[in-house]
Amino acid sequence: MKVKSKENSFNIVSILEELQYSIANHNNHKVLIDEGVDFFRVCRSEIYFNYNSIINTKSTNQVKELLFKWKSFSRRIRYIKNFVSRSKISNSEIIFFPNSITHLNQQIPLIRHLKNKQIKYAFASLSREVLGTLRDRGDSAIDLNLWIKSSNERSINYKSISSIFDNIKLENLDNLLSESVIQKCKNIVIEHHNYIYMYINLCSILYKEVNPKIIVLGNSFSTNGSTIAQYFKNKGVFVISIMHGNITTEINRFSIYDRYIVYGQQAKDTLIDYGKDARFIKPLGKPYLDDIPKRKLIICDALINELALVQNKKYILILLSGPGESVSLSHHLKIIHNLEILSQEFSDVQFVIKPHRKDNLEYYMRNKKSKLIIANKNQNLLPKTIFEWFHGCTAVITGASTAGNEAIFYNLPVVTIDLMKELEQIRFIREKVSFHVENYKNLKNVIKNIISNDSIIKKKLKDNKKYIDNVYYKADGNTSRRITDYISSFLD
Repeated sequence: MKVKSKENSFNIVSILEELQYSIANHNNHKVLIDEGVDFFRVCRSEIYFNYNSIINTKSTNQVKELLFKWKSFSRRIRYIKNFVSRSKISNSEIIFFPNSITHLNQQIPLIRHLKNKQIKYAFASLSREVLGTLRDRGDSAIDLNLWIKSSNERSINYKSISSIFDNIKLENLDNLLSESVIQKCKNIVIEHHNYIYMYINLCSILYKEVNPKIIVLGNSFSTNGSTIAQYFKNKGVFVISIMHGNITTEINRFSIYDRYIVYGQQAKDTLIDYGKDARFIKPLGKPYLDDIPKRKLIICDALINELALVQNKKYILILLSGPGESVSLSHHLKIIHNLEILSQEFSDVQFVIKPHRKDNLEYYMRNKKSKLIIANKNQNLLPKTIFEWFHGCTAVITGASTAGNEAIFYNLPVVTIDLMKELEQIRFIREKVSFHVENYKNLKNVIKNIISNDSIIKKKLKDNKKYIDNVYYKADGNTSRRITDYISSFLD
């Protein structure tokens, strides 16, 4: 099976080739080369990841988010030296880099096995949520937000880099893309040149002060993940990435690792389709599934207390990933509109939106007649795991969310919506495991059948077992032990 490429993705490479020529002789870029980081490889994946936003957004400034968040980033180096010297982190053999809770969920189950093997490890993260979770567990973590710049660190002059692009004319592309699209790509390149340089400063301190043997990433194609992977590989440190979501989009061809631990054979096959070497991909299962609770038929107390759900009414969970590399903004808004109509027609059903972190709550607030219930309350009071959200759930509606696989694993009916044929590459859609709909009429009929507990629904759930066995390698409760054994084998 050959993977479908994103339309116009060739333009991304063309833009970067033009920009690369203009920035190649800049001093800061030479520093990146010396550190073994291919700056344009990082930017290529970042532009790809933001492609739908770039194409569908009128404002040229909406993509400009990262640099301004991290302008003070390179001021914060000295703190880590002091912290490392007085903690157990200084001689850690393995460093985990979770950037989100979804990364951490796959890494935490390994901890007890690392302790049993007496392997020293540490976590490093920018995410406040991740750091708070680790702190509550009593695990040591390097808070990358607290680094203080030492007096001898080189500074970054944003204006000097930005000025390079002021008069760039992309002669070969002006007839292919609008100026606003080209400008947004320029913005990403400008911002990330600074951002990546700052991240290299952080990696260099970790390398000198901790000197790990293995780096474990939750994501090796994002800006920080790709930079960390390239930097440490250049230093001879072994880089392992652990799968955490779905890998059905082309951005995964940009992943950088020595080994990639994936859920099952299905994920391995997909990466091979993207051109990845099968020798370096290891299906071992999903650690997060080792300790999942048995599914309950009643809605959990947190949802009743925080969202005012009613126990004896049908409850359908909606899991959309928001606009991004799989779904365009116009498609996302169209799906929401159809769900709003659905909630009005089935007024006796509780339709709950669990927003994705990259989604925008404003998209759900435009229709005052909508009966959708938005879980925008204090996240600390809502269920911590997706499986708690599944308790008492009648069905799950999604697009490309990896939680669709988890719902199927939990023996829940999954309805997938694709109103603009953007999700044809999603495996559980292609293999007809979900109840797939491409218009409102079909959506309405499927929901009606699910609510009535139709025999067709029961048959599909029974037939899904073979699919799940291909998605998750040996869901036997021993995945975290297998992965720990595999990672630790590279310490020898």
